Amino acid sequence: MKNILGIIAFTVTFGLSAGLVGLLFGFPQTQTHSHASNVSYNSAYQGKISRLLDRDVSNGDLREKAYFKFYDGDAESLYKNDEYRQAVNEYYINSSSMCDSATPEDFRYAWREHMNAWKNQAEYLNTLDDNESAENYIDNTVEINRTWFQVLRIANRYGVEIPRNYYH
Repeated sequence: MKNILGIIAFTVTFGLSAGLVGLLFGFPQTQTHSHASNVSYNSAYQGKISRLLDRDVSNGDLREKAYFKFYDGDAESLYKNDEYRQAVNEYYINSSSMCDSATPEDFRYAWREHMNAWKNQAEYLNTLDDNESAENYIDNTVEINRTWFQVLRIANRYGVEIPRNYYH
């Protein structure tokens, strides 16, 4: 009788603790999907990537507003504008400091490459003085766009629905 009560107590305790951990941290939901690229993924990655991208786009709102406020067709004056430079710098600091460790390795690599492109851009803008030409900006823009589209392609392979405005 004592052994049976011990087994019942152990089973109930284990069940309650597993249920409590699941409620607090989420139950594992491994779903394997096959896409055109034949990549299978854990659905937990989908949510983590999606949240990171959403935060990144939100971080870029200030930068985008400054761009539209100060861009008048002359890129050089935009890049020398202190408010625009500050918006780019703040975007880089906020987005590069987001935790990406829970994302898959290929996404994390692409993300960090994208953040490195923004780091180069922020550093370039911060060192540009009033007498220098801003012609090198085009190269940074190309790299930023290339790495961003790579981030989006990988996110899509993990099942993330990419909103249309992310492609602008």
